[in-house]
Amino acid sequence: MSVPDEEAGASPKGFAAQLARFSPSALRATLKERAVLRSLAANASWLVADRVVRLGVGLFINIWIARYLGPTKFGLFNYAQAIATMFSFASTLGLPEILMRDLVGWPERKRLILASAFILRVGGAVLVLLLSMMFIIVTRPTEPSTWVIMAFLASAQIAQSMDVIDSEYQSRGKVSRIVLLRNLNFLLFSVIKVGAILMGAGIVTFALLYSLELFVVAALMYAAAVHDGYGFSISDARVEEMRRLFREVAPQILRLAIIGVYMRADQLLIGQMLGDAEVGIYTAATRLIEAWYLVITAVMLAVTPRLAHTFHFNNDRYDTALVLVVRVVTWGSVAVALIVTAVAPTAVNILYGSAFVAAGPVLMVHGWATVFSSLGQAVSGALVNRRLLHIGVYQALVGAAVNVGACLLLIPAFGVIGAAFAAVLTQLATGLVLNACFRETRPILRVQLKAIFFR
Repeated sequence: MSVPDEEAGASPKGFAAQLARFSPSALRATLKERAVLRSLAANASWLVADRVVRLGVGLFINIWIARYLGPTKFGLFNYAQAIATMFSFASTLGLPEILMRDLVGWPERKRLILASAFILRVGGAVLVLLLSMMFIIVTRPTEPSTWVIMAFLASAQIAQSMDVIDSEYQSRGKVSRIVLLRNLNFLLFSVIKVGAILMGAGIVTFALLYSLELFVVAALMYAAAVHDGYGFSISDARVEEMRRLFREVAPQILRLAIIGVYMRADQLLIGQMLGDAEVGIYTAATRLIEAWYLVITAVMLAVTPRLAHTFHFNNDRYDTALVLVVRVVTWGSVAVALIVTAVAPTAVNILYGSAFVAAGPVLMVHGWATVFSSLGQAVSGALVNRRLLHIGVYQALVGAAVNVGACLLLIPAFGVIGAAFAAVLTQLATGLVLNACFRETRPILRVQLKAIFFR
């Protein structure tokens, strides 16, 4: 009686398959895979360390500045920053994720890709500056000091064009040097900001320091890239490559433009409807919960190259890996939301003082927006890998409609808490519900549901 081939490798075919696992080529592939995993683990550790430093020191400095400036001036600073952020789609262009994918897939073309992307980003950053200045002059024509603040904050987008270097280091799993440079520069300017507070500096000084910090770190990043052989020059750029990149990101630009509106519409509408002081109250709450967003960003930056590698070279394992990432991010966000709900009023009073006491309830509500935002952020790379960025445009459009509509209805009735509820509704719609509305994104929805319900 013969033994079936399927039994435990007992057949000659099964035995040969077992032996194949120990062939020189298979062993080399296994060692290479483990080397990639070790590199990515180190990459993740550095990125998380970067976020930890910014969480601790950055949050402390931000709270000190808020207490020093008070709700009205702190609100004005963040109102201007919200405008620059709203137009930042013209600067980022959705390039970071595209660059990550292309640098992993075409490492031999790195100088061409980086230089072309850099020129696109600088051109977009100049456009951000122009749009931001036009907006602030039209909405606040009698406040020239606000124009100066706006000019400093928006010009920082030009410096951030050098973030293309960051994409190169991340694609190679070698972010330690960039993290060290960023954090040394960040700590230096944190000390300078403390000095500005002790010397009684005005709000314009803090806007200048914000911009100067980003220009200095951009110069340091480029110097490091040249030293490590990862640099580029403007002459490396090609019009054809810029056209290719622009065609690829065109749907993403529209999506980011719409996201820019709905991500900052709450602050802008609060500023126009309730005043700068209420913007300060609202922003004080959102800045605390944004600390968790930094953690999520670190996790996604760490795993995105690995997920892109898996999608390209081992597609069968991609969904399994993505489910794990979504599960960790989502349930971690639920735990944070529960903690925030319990401690928000007390934490706000201790950290910001009695002037910001109204931020406590806002923080309690806004904490739950992070759960649905994390769901969406965890699968954003899947849209890039599956080349579904055009779907993101429709999702962002609906999200903008939900957020602006909810803000217009809820802010007059409930004040800044109404804006927080609008944020929860928006993130629920864009992070989860809308994936059910498109045939192409339903596999992504299934990944999210498996992650949520441990299936």
